[in-house]
Amino acid sequence: INLKIVCFFSTEFIVLSTGGGSLGIHVVPDYNALGKERGLLVQGIEPGGRVHCDGRLKVYDRIVEINGRSLLDQPFNA
Repeated sequence: INLKIVCFFSTEFIVLSTGGGSLGIHVVPDYNALGKERGLLVQGIEPGGRVHCDGRLKVYDRIVEINGRSLLDQPFNA
């Protein structure tokens, strides 16, 4: 899985293996002041999950791309 994230004022690409178990993250849609989607906001990271073990993704980081597909201005359906 390839993730492009925005953490505060920098952008980083994170590549996670596709093997074994869940990513172990909780995300919610993130909107700007005009109601436009800005990606997924990391709300929580489960201890022992792949993201936790990797250590690069943090709570409040914003995921703006997954596997080359932009999440900006994309509607999120629950």
